Amino acid sequence: MSSIPAQDQFAVESGSVSQPPEPIFKPDAVYFDTNPLIAAGWPNASAQLLSVMQLIEKLSVQTCVPEIVQQELEEHRIRELGEQWNAAESAVKRLAKNTESFLNVQRLPPLPSKEILRSELRKVAADLTARFRSVPTTQKPLSEFLTLAINRGATFKEGGHGFQDAVILCSVLDHMKSTGQSSACLVSKDAAFQSVGAQEMIRTASVALKIVGDFNDLEKLLQRSLTSFVLELLADEQKILRTAIEGHFGELQSFVKANLEIEPSEIEVYGTVKRLLEVKVVAIEEVHAPIDAMDRATKWIKVFAELKVLLTLEVERYYSGEPDKLRVGRAVYSVEPLLRNAIRQEVIAHEAAVNIEAEAFRTENGYTDVKFTTARFVGKSLRPLLEIFKRKT
Repeated sequence: MSSIPAQDQFAVESGSVSQPPEPIFKPDAVYFDTNPLIAAGWPNASAQLLSVMQLIEKLSVQTCVPEIVQQELEEHRIRELGEQWNAAESAVKRLAKNTESFLNVQRLPPLPSKEILRSELRKVAADLTARFRSVPTTQKPLSEFLTLAINRGATFKEGGHGFQDAVILCSVLDHMKSTGQSSACLVSKDAAFQSVGAQEMIRTASVALKIVGDFNDLEKLLQRSLTSFVLELLADEQKILRTAIEGHFGELQSFVKANLEIEPSEIEVYGTVKRLLEVKVVAIEEVHAPIDAMDRATKWIKVFAELKVLLTLEVERYYSGEPDKLRVGRAVYSVEPLLRNAIRQEVIAHEAAVNIEAEAFRTENGYTDVKFTTARFVGKSLRPLLEIFKRKT
């Protein structure tokens, strides 16, 4: 005889049993890997990063970045700038060669040294960096990492790949132990931190280190530590902000159309993307306001929203020909030779996601103005628009 109540028995049979809520995970600290900070526009900070950092600070949680991550951020931007500089220099040289008979084209100056670039990056990032607690690089000897690599422990993969991730993980675990932190989050999309070896190292360290993929997941996790009253206020704030953005929908559409830039490789469609013909904002999916927006003070604040957009694309696709129907003695690939491997141009519609940033003027009665500042395509590689050496005025 079943011990399940009748009303619950139907739920079991229909597959609609609700799962118990996940326990609230309140971290003592949040550590950041390189990839989310690059995606957030480092050395500048996106509105989403600033919003999440305000939430972290409101909960009295430490915000930490390993020294090795800081070094990776600098080297990434310097390397990225060098690649763009070389590409621009090559383009200028080609232009100069083609116009030398009638136009003197000025060449690019030499690229400053890495030391100068690193110094400039640190100046730009100074205000943001000051909000993080620096985490020293682990002092584990090289012999331990060699053993981990051989045994594919920690974040190591076949062929010894994963050394930098292993150093980051060990640095975080060492810092947690030395500062007495029992629980923390590491924000990273790197699957190496989710590996069996990494999870075993975390378990052996006797700490709770939760790997969080992106800022959205981190924000949801942290918001669960807020009181229900604060959550209600935050939800109301999001509604007020949504109304304000919807009131500027025409400006939003025009801004996205004029400012959105996409790397063709980020668009997951069959064929080669040749041209973006149109972009249309279909819906405002989510809006996010920083937690300090709830104090109702008159001021400009940075906000962001997640949009669903429809891209109209011109793509090139290969056409292999239509096979004949099967008959005895006839090959199914029998088609006109001229049609084989021909390239066809097609116009297709493709749904995608875009993150929009804005500055909004908050008064006691709501938002009176919204100025859109950045549009970023959310593609498979999650590469941000380059904002290098954008000095604050």
